[in-house]
Amino acid sequence: MSNARKDFGSADSDFAALFNEFMPSKKRGDGWLSVGDRVKGRVAVITKDNVFVSVGSLKSEAVIAASELRDESGALTVKEGDVLEAAIVHMREGEIVLSTGAIKAQAGRDSLENARNSGMPVDGTVSKVNKGGLEVELGGAMRGFCPISQIDVRHVEDASSFVGQRLSFLVTDVRGRDIVLSRRKLLEQEASNAARKTRATLEVGKTVRGTVRAIHDFGVFIEFGGLDGFIPPSELSHQRGVKPSEVLSIGQEITAVVTRIEPGDPHSDKRGRQSERIGLSLRALEVDPWTLAVDNGDVAPGRRLEGKVVRIQPFGAFVELFPGVDGLVHISKLSDRRIARPEEAVRLGDKVFVEVERIDEIDRRIALRRIDEDEFKNGPKPKGVPARVGDVLMCTVDRVERFGVFVKWDSGKGLIPAQETGLPRGADLRKQFPDGSVVQAMLVEPDEQGRTRLSIAAVGAAEERRNVDEYIAAQKEQTLRGSLADQLERLRSKFGS
Repeated sequence: MSNARKDFGSADSDFAALFNEFMPSKKRGDGWLSVGDRVKGRVAVITKDNVFVSVGSLKSEAVIAASELRDESGALTVKEGDVLEAAIVHMREGEIVLSTGAIKAQAGRDSLENARNSGMPVDGTVSKVNKGGLEVELGGAMRGFCPISQIDVRHVEDASSFVGQRLSFLVTDVRGRDIVLSRRKLLEQEASNAARKTRATLEVGKTVRGTVRAIHDFGVFIEFGGLDGFIPPSELSHQRGVKPSEVLSIGQEITAVVTRIEPGDPHSDKRGRQSERIGLSLRALEVDPWTLAVDNGDVAPGRRLEGKVVRIQPFGAFVELFPGVDGLVHISKLSDRRIARPEEAVRLGDKVFVEVERIDEIDRRIALRRIDEDEFKNGPKPKGVPARVGDVLMCTVDRVERFGVFVKWDSGKGLIPAQETGLPRGADLRKQFPDGSVVQAMLVEPDEQGRTRLSIAAVGAAEERRNVDEYIAAQKEQTLRGSLADQLERLRSKFGS
């Protein structure tokens, strides 16, 4: 067995001291090994304090402290024959020392310089916040400083949150006892390696797992596999008008579907950071509410539903029937009176009752008709006997305009023109005919636009004609009775009583 099997990994072993004896490189059959290289090997022998690893075609074995391979309960996580990957932290003839992570032993100046040269990370505990950065204890009397711009890959608002944390850093400069550290560069390296692996398998339609990094009104940024993706508000849910902050929160882990990948300029970022744009969707993972509503018959023609006005256009109002399922009430179906703008009948957010008239499954359109609460609960009222020209109707005032009064009755509705109200020209119609008041009007005839025209004046004229006719008839009857009486009297005189 090689003389490498010394007590390199005892509880008190100092890897930094071993690292100070660093030897630049060692020849291997397929290349050169150097401090900082990561290698794979098979576990050959396990002792109380060390694990010996056979690496490639090396003539001697490498050693790693057993303490690095124990879990929280103290049990070893490897057995003889297992393959593990580790980094070379020390080399000298016949001896190679490995570590699964950063340099965890007490750090000396020489070992920190070697860490800087090799790119090996070092571990340290953040002790306090100084002006412009963090002070980090590296072991022994060694302390390092991490500028605030090098704490994270993104801007840090409150650096005090790092105090007490044990973190890994890259050594960027060693000036005597002044050690300059960077956590950002280490994170960027890790993200870059992860991004390369993610890009290799990334494609439209793939499901990815990520973390919410930032939330804005215009969308949400998701970090996954070393890359950033973007979810626009329209892809958060099938439901319209939802705000990103109502759906997600910072730090939340989510699953999303890749909807597009726009390659960036490969020469635009020499640091190897992300340049492509990746679109993501949460909505793509939801059950399509339109298909669900149609398949279940929830929006079948004739169905009466309650909904909410979510959009208003000059031609009508869109009503949300179910989350993600909208229908259109055309302006002509918004009110039982004629209106010029939808806003005269509804406002955004209004709850309304509607009936489904027809469905276009190809274009995904639903035509609705507004109904009142009574029809919603009890169905449409039976239609009365249609009125005929000349009928005198009891009408309810529905709306008053300068040119006339709109009225309705059990089986229809129509207009009483201003000149047919029986009032003098220029009279205040609104004062004389308040909304909801009842008037008698005669159905005269349809006007040029096909609307039903009524007349209050015609009722008075008809009443006058009826009175005159009744008077004339009475006079004729009286005259007839007088004439008969005279004839009887003459007969009595002639023939005697």
